[in-house]
Amino acid sequence: RLEAQRALLRREFDDEMFEAVKAVLVDKQLSLASRVAALFTLKQAGAAPPETGARRKSNRKFRTNRSFYDGFNDPTLFPFAIRAAADRWDELDPALLPLIVATAAHSNEPRTKLELANAFARYETVLSATANTSSVAERTASIFPVVSLLSDSDPVIRHTAAQSLIRLKASDPMFRLLDSNQSEA
Repeated sequence: RLEAQRALLRREFDDEMFEAVKAVLVDKQLSLASRVAALFTLKQAGAAPPETGARRKSNRKFRTNRSFYDGFNDPTLFPFAIRAAADRWDELDPALLPLIVATAAHSNEPRTKLELANAFARYETVLSATANTSSVAERTASIFPVVSLLSDSDPVIRHTAAQSLIRLKASDPMFRLLDSNQSEA
């Protein structure tokens, strides 16, 4: 699968290829591994939706396509969609962060929680930009999904959340939340 994905990404990602990969992504009869590979292929290709008629000759510049969002519509793919969205530092799309939070913030799935914490750390530059223009209360609200993971029963999730908050330099909002009645951590 990995070599097939790499071969697809080396070629021009035309409308026919786009539709074929999208079909694999949404086909729930196929294996999870195949669907995840399709999700990452769409993310890495950054293919424009076919209705625009745009084609990609280079995989260097990234813009999220609508089909990538299909990964957030399927609970089985949630953690993989989050991982794909935050997988490469040079391809982070700030528009995806609210979708990641909306999708994962109330999830009970350990893998989804773990990927949420990782995504916040990777979106550090996006969150840091808002930190300079927002109040402590706004910053606290923006990182609350990660702070809430500090009280998770899974030690790996707790550790990853703590490391994410350290990377975000979020000590003030973190301690403010920890001292409030809003957190059980």
